[in-house]
Amino acid sequence: MLLSILIFLAVLSLVVFFHELGHFIAAKRLGVAVEEFGFGYPPRLFGKKIGSTVYSVNLIPLGGFVRLKGENAEIAGLGDSDSFSIKSPYKRVVILISGVLGNIILTWLIFSLLLIVGLPVLEDRVHLEKTFPNSVAQQAGLLPGDIIVSLDQNKVFWADELINYIQVHQGQPVVVTVLRNGQLMDFVATPNPLLGVEISNSIIRHVSWWQAPFEGARETINLCSAMLAGLFKIVTGLFRHEAVGESLSGPVGIFKLTEFYGSLGWRYLMQFVGLLSANLALVNLLPIPALDGGRLVFVFYEIAAKRRPSVRFERFVHTFGFILLLIFLVFISFQDIKRFF
Repeated sequence: MLLSILIFLAVLSLVVFFHELGHFIAAKRLGVAVEEFGFGYPPRLFGKKIGSTVYSVNLIPLGGFVRLKGENAEIAGLGDSDSFSIKSPYKRVVILISGVLGNIILTWLIFSLLLIVGLPVLEDRVHLEKTFPNSVAQQAGLLPGDIIVSLDQNKVFWADELINYIQVHQGQPVVVTVLRNGQLMDFVATPNPLLGVEISNSIIRHVSWWQAPFEGARETINLCSAMLAGLFKIVTGLFRHEAVGESLSGPVGIFKLTEFYGSLGWRYLMQFVGLLSANLALVNLLPIPALDGGRLVFVFYEIAAKRRPSVRFERFVHTFGFILLLIFLVFISFQDIKRFF
């Protein structure tokens, strides 16, 4: 459990760190003063000021934050020249979306590296990874590398389908059809009570180092497209009063998923980190107050209307949105606890 907690904290910190690093780099490049770049959340344990920025390590190790000068909506014209609010709307847009870009870059880096060393790819085919010594499967003639096509002429596509079928047919002869070297072959095995195999719906995909950046970009684009479709389904489901609780996860759910993927091996864990990073990027773009997307709405309004919205109103909206997000997070956490424990 302690190891799982440490891995969870490391995963979450890495994902949030890249997000805040994106904001940090963009702000520095565009002349906005960064008052603090914190690892973890306050209370502060210690910090060191370098230039105009305090680099701090904080007690709660759940990511990090960047505090920009003037980010809390100073009135235009009254702030210093290195204040976020005084910068042009277009510069503020760049700074706000740079956190999202930081997460997308992290996802791309992870997929690119995994494609060199081996990226797990999900397929709707059941791969036989291993047969245990003196097991029913080994005695029947099944071999690692076989693709299990059907059981008693019933097609199987997913590992859990095979597991369920074997459980129902314990002690009964089962005709296992496999694809081996391009040929279909039948074997008869009698579960007693198991076949004695390791199976998976994943294969490990490799590409050369020079192809990896391009294929990593393709994987990242495909992942983001699938996530956008999923987010659209969740949002439209809310209007149709559909239950979406199982489609969403809070810290508790992320912890359990980190634990699960960590148990599968480091490749699967890193793939999950890439997925989580892309998810954080897209969620932050949603037009929700207190998130980057919510702040972008006010900047886009300023560009379209050629005037800034009320500072007091913007602060109220973001504060109210933050409170709603906290309430929603507590609700999702309770749903996660009921689901996983």
